[in-house]
Amino acid sequence: NLTLASLSRFVRLFHISGTKENQAVTQMVRELAIKVADPAQEVSSLSGGNQQKVVIGKALLTGPKVLLMDEPSRGIDVGAKADVFRTMRKLSRDGLGILFATSDLDE
Repeated sequence: NLTLASLSRFVRLFHISGTKENQAVTQMVRELAIKVADPAQEVSSLSGGNQQKVVIGKALLTGPKVLLMDEPSRGIDVGAKADVFRTMRKLSRDGLGILFATSDLDE
């Protein structure tokens, strides 16, 4: 699921390079601290916060300059919300532009 939006990065002719794809997935799991037993685990079996991190990782693998996020913390617990915003702050420090909309006034 993480590489779905960026499959063109892993395709040569008509074949997907499983090695490159696995390396990218492993890197995203590590960088975003996605809690999974196995990188091949289905996204639907993850917690809401980890599902949200997968969505962020999927977007990051496309190599964006700006990340647009709509309600990035909706439906996730307090700990996961802190992780998502910590990740957003790190990405912005690293030079990625982030624009997000939220209905939570505290955010």
